[in-house]
Amino acid sequence: MNGFIDIKCDIIRGGMAKYLTPMGPTPLHVNPIFEIGPLEPHYSEWLGLQAAKGHSCVQALG
Repeated sequence: MNGFIDIKCDIIRGGMAKYLTPMGPTPLHVNPIFEIGPLEPHYSEWLGLQAAKGHSCVQALG
């Protein structure tokens, strides 16, 4: 099965202070954004990734 994903992220100045609630003695003790799941990881199946330069991907899709 073929697929396509485009991920973009930005750094927000002061984002930790704005979006994370302090939970301890210092501002660095916060609730995590990504939490550990209830199941242990299983590595019985593997995901293969293939990289391509953005310019060639745009030409192939456009």
